[in-house]
Amino acid sequence: TAMNSLIKNNEIDIILLQDYNKGVLSKSMIKNTLDLATKNSILTAVDPKKRNFLAFKNVNLIKPNLNEVQEQLPFEIRPNIEDLNKADAFLRSKLDHKISLITLSEYGVYLSDGKNSIICPTQVRSILDVCGAGDTVISVASLVLCIENDLKQLGFLANLAGGQVCEKVGVVPIDKKLLIEEYNSNEKLYLTKNEM
Repeated sequence: TAMNSLIKNNEIDIILLQDYNKGVLSKSMIKNTLDLATKNSILTAVDPKKRNFLAFKNVNLIKPNLNEVQEQLPFEIRPNIEDLNKADAFLRSKLDHKISLITLSEYGVYLSDGKNSIICPTQVRSILDVCGAGDTVISVASLVLCIENDLKQLGFLANLAGGQVCEKVGVVPIDKKLLIEEYNSNEKLYLTKNEM
């Protein structure tokens, strides 16, 4: 298959599956892709949607938003650490994944590795357009996951990047220089206030 060929002929660090519920990611395609990734020791990151949410088993990182998580649960949750830990435990029992990254809109992002959990709050921003924010969060989180296994760092950078695209109209790329500047100016404050 094409995926086999890509994996065989390229050095791949991570496979990111972005599901838009348009039918491209069928259950069989999801399973085959994840099986290939596992067989070849390639990390996997997923931004699921409702239809195939529970097909994304054993991934390294799953990034739904709060509404998408709520649709999978038999109980109500609010964006607080206790409710999100309960939701995370439920999702883990179904998916057996490594890291949960749940976007919480104005409340930031929730992260859990099954042992430790944290809510990374948002920075105060002028929101113009949320288009592309979720794509940015999963993309930056995936890059960080390839480099290091630090939950706080992953959440912090992904959250900053997602917030930055919300300050612009339309789907826009991340400005690397701006992301580094904002990271450097907030890193000490953020890391001391949000110990795990």
